[in-house]
Amino acid sequence: MGHLAKRPRGSVLAPLLLIDILAAACGGAANPAQTPVPTVAQTAAPNSSQHLTPASTQTAAPTPSPTAVPIVSPTPTPVRALDPAGPWLVGMTDQGPVAINPDGTGWTEFFARAANANSAGWLEAELSSTGWMAAIVAGSEGFPTSLVIGRPGMGIVRKLPILTPELEAEMDQPDENGLPKAWTQDVYLALDAEGWLDTLAWSPDGRTLAYVAAVDGPSADVYVYDTVADEVRRLTDGPNQPRLLGWSADSRWVLHLEITDINLGDGIWWDTLGLWAAAVDGSQAKKVPGVERPLLLLHWGSPTRFMVIYYGHGPLPPAQIDLIDVDTGPVATLYPGFVYQWAIDPETGTLAFLVDPSDDPAEPGLEAGLYLVSPERPTPQLVGYADSAKQPHLDYTDAPVWSAELNAFLIPTSDDRVTFVSTAGEMFRRIEGECGLPVPSPDGRWLAFRSCSRISSGIRVLSEQDGRVLELSLGTVGEFFWGPDSAGIYYFQGSDPAQLIYVPIPEGLPRLIHPDSGLEEWYWPPRFVEGP
Repeated sequence: MGHLAKRPRGSVLAPLLLIDILAAACGGAANPAQTPVPTVAQTAAPNSSQHLTPASTQTAAPTPSPTAVPIVSPTPTPVRALDPAGPWLVGMTDQGPVAINPDGTGWTEFFARAANANSAGWLEAELSSTGWMAAIVAGSEGFPTSLVIGRPGMGIVRKLPILTPELEAEMDQPDENGLPKAWTQDVYLALDAEGWLDTLAWSPDGRTLAYVAAVDGPSADVYVYDTVADEVRRLTDGPNQPRLLGWSADSRWVLHLEITDINLGDGIWWDTLGLWAAAVDGSQAKKVPGVERPLLLLHWGSPTRFMVIYYGHGPLPPAQIDLIDVDTGPVATLYPGFVYQWAIDPETGTLAFLVDPSDDPAEPGLEAGLYLVSPERPTPQLVGYADSAKQPHLDYTDAPVWSAELNAFLIPTSDDRVTFVSTAGEMFRRIEGECGLPVPSPDGRWLAFRSCSRISSGIRVLSEQDGRVLELSLGTVGEFFWGPDSAGIYYFQGSDPAQLIYVPIPEGLPRLIHPDSGLEEWYWPPRFVEGP
């Protein structure tokens, strides 16, 4: 049986639910008259590095004393339309996905009026690397009704059905136990399962959307929408249901499980009948030999081979990392034991994972610690032991995170430290005195950290070029992220409405970008995408 964790966002993005969540999390509306005066302090780099230290040494970053700067009254930028050339800041609102210009102007809905008065909101939304958006509209009962696809400046390009009219007419009819068929029958559960299943996946090249629909026959199937050809293709055909897993790195194959007997309860589980790879051009769908267990796709980097990890129903974590060939099946088991948390470098296929010891000495496993493995280096390589009595020691406190900007795995460790680990397994750097992982600028020149205050009161920025430390005292800061040109940071302040503010770096003088953008901060964090 397969078991899966539910999407953190819940099943329906209802407008009132989003508003309630934001208000509860942020504590009510902000009074502009009470907004703290922003200050910025700079500390020049000392003779020895403040924050870049060898792994064998630990030097705390200095704590500069903030000094006041002239008060700047933030004012919105002039109104103008959305720039068709991009880039765009894309996010989710109670009206659905929207795009705005980097200066806060041009607020534009992707799918204006797609969700009507009979709609319960949006079940799922996925953004491609090229700015295409796909979103599933929920009906009045919270069940998927249609898929809309579009792009900023183009509006709705395609609106595609998720169900046949016959299935839609039967979904509320009772089954043999008197329950609505939409709650119990596989064909309906495969389309969302109350948020437990992801049914949308964009290809790595941003051109093609894979999605699940039941519009040809009595079962659900995998389809693709090609944004270049403006064409829908059906990739699978069979009596059972698909569970989308992901794409090959070259955007040629869609991987999915064939599942049946889907059950909802305290979680979701099903019987797995096989693993399939479907060619995106619709030319073939082939069953991968020797795989009939639930799994997650970790990485598919080479033309034919990919890494997976298996899981099952119950409280046990995922276990057994395998290398699989799409034509011949399992090639090698890279690690047979339980894996608790992991991150992957998509360029090299290097997987960093945490291992906890098993209570059963007969059970295969490694000593507790952080390890690296890849198809090219199939033997797990120890980075650091969790046991302080053993060397090398790595006292990690949370999951590793891969940073492409810093070309390293970032490991949060005890005593407010961050350890950098290379894909070769070297702990080559430590930063001390920070309360979370750095948020690097896209060009890698700056590292931003959330304030260590219990009530967040600003952002701390470190220069990777000259060692400067900028202490931005901005008041209570919500989520923050870098602009696409690395010239400044966007952050949210207050709630109902939540103001979107921009602070250029290193100047540190904030200005209001939008007084009430409506952008969701947590479930669907805003992100920048390039234009066409």
